Amino acid sequence: MDDFNVLDEMTNEELDVIVKLIVEKGWQTESLSKDNDYKKYCPDHKKYVDKIKNELSLMGGDTIANVARFLMGKSSSISYREMLKDVCKKLKIEYEESMLDEELERDLLATVLKRAFDKLSDVEKNVLLEILGENSNEVTLNNLFYKIFADDNEKKYILSVLVSNTLAKTICGKDLSLLNDIKTINELKVLTSPLSSILMNVDKTYDITGPAYRITLPAIVYMASMKQIKNADENKTSFWDLF
Repeated sequence: MDDFNVLDEMTNEELDVIVKLIVEKGWQTESLSKDNDYKKYCPDHKKYVDKIKNELSLMGGDTIANVARFLMGKSSSISYREMLKDVCKKLKIEYEESMLDEELERDLLATVLKRAFDKLSDVEKNVLLEILGENSNEVTLNNLFYKIFADDNEKKYILSVLVSNTLAKTICGKDLSLLNDIKTINELKVLTSPLSSILMNVDKTYDITGPAYRITLPAIVYMASMKQIKNADENKTSFWDLF
């Protein structure tokens, strides 16, 4: 799935996270809530999904030197890839220009999960490692989530659901229906609070400044996690029944 096309694959429930993020966090600059299609169809977001894509692109342009773009006579909207790279830079995630979007997304999700994990107590870390079936040595801890997102489809799916649902719960106040597919998800929710703090710009440990980042950071992370989920659904098996 290229660019913002993952939004086409989302249900109205899943799109509601993005729409509320734009309208509630971007109230100073957003135009989506003023759009006639939004007024007519909301909450049937799928009927105006192209408007949602356009709004996200404009929000990304606001993040990356909109003034310079305006002075140069260029559009202030930008691509999903530009937004993805911009968020990675802001979170100080190193990457090569040759990396595919999928690789950037995996590193982004692994990074935010690792930073949330680092905020847990030693007891919470050990419990989580036991649930994930991992050893608690230093090498494993440093590379745990990167390893999972690189070569463990089952755990990658589960952690992607956790990330998506954390944002849904934080932004919309309720769990996503897809959460019901995973038996042990409640045991992993120890990561929810630190994840929410990082993604919603509450945790000031990271320099995520600028009003547009209140939208683009969680939006990109949400789309990256949903892409992992939707790609897994395309080749759906019952592997999560093992957990």
